Amino acid sequence: MNWIYLVIGGSFFNALWTSLTKKKSVDLSPIQFTIIFRSLCVLFLFPIFIIKFNMSYITVNFLFFAIIYSIIEGVRTLFIVKGAEEDYYSTYAFVNTSPIFTLIFTPFLLIEKINLILVFGTVMIIVGGILFYKIGKFSKWGIIVAILSGIGSVIAKVGVDNSNGIFFSVISFIFLSLLFSTYEIITKSEITLISKIKSSRTVLLPAFFSSIATGLYFISLEYGAVTKISPLMRMNLIFGFVFSIIILKEIQNWKTKFLGGLFILAGGVLVYVS
Repeated sequence: MNWIYLVIGGSFFNALWTSLTKKKSVDLSPIQFTIIFRSLCVLFLFPIFIIKFNMSYITVNFLFFAIIYSIIEGVRTLFIVKGAEEDYYSTYAFVNTSPIFTLIFTPFLLIEKINLILVFGTVMIIVGGILFYKIGKFSKWGIIVAILSGIGSVIAKVGVDNSNGIFFSVISFIFLSLLFSTYEIITKSEITLISKIKSSRTVLLPAFFSSIATGLYFISLEYGAVTKISPLMRMNLIFGFVFSIIILKEIQNWKTKFLGGLFILAGGVLVYVS
């Protein structure tokens, strides 16, 4: 299977669910949103998980990486929200530098080919991402999220190599939901999560599209190198640009975003052929 089609599909659905939630009012805290959203992803991916279930995958090594990934993904989500509250555009500009950290951390756990064409293409994609989100100031939260994303993508690749994409993602998200639910129960004087589920219907459709994006991304890790998949997932910015015009009717700064899209496309070609 050609992994590039999986990456493009994942980028498309990632941009779609993001566009659908951008202007939705959801009465959930960041932790509650993460728990409910990821739990819904588990629910939607569960039929495929059952089909691909293999007891031999459940090893100490696999569970270790699944738990580590769930913690990284959970903390990363919270830091994105925290950064966006301070400066949305600067945060996401720095978040889009994550592919360079994937290149940095990959040699520690994986053996993948890294050459100058791959590095140059990745940098071009990052420049394109920065053009999409004009930097107002330095975002410590954005850079921390980028580092966590880089580490997380490498951990995910190791986990998938020890099982398969759907199996690893579902188990990781189950751990994430359990850990965050435990934290929510311990820190609240009353259990509010269950009462919030009814008010979370607006995230049902986005969670469905997110589960498709998640499935395609993790399956792509079965067939391709994470050093290529990570930067190419930034294609979601191009799809997001299209959705922002069609769905959200946002046309401001379209020239800068169009230029950023050209950088991402050019960089993507270099990454793919490297």
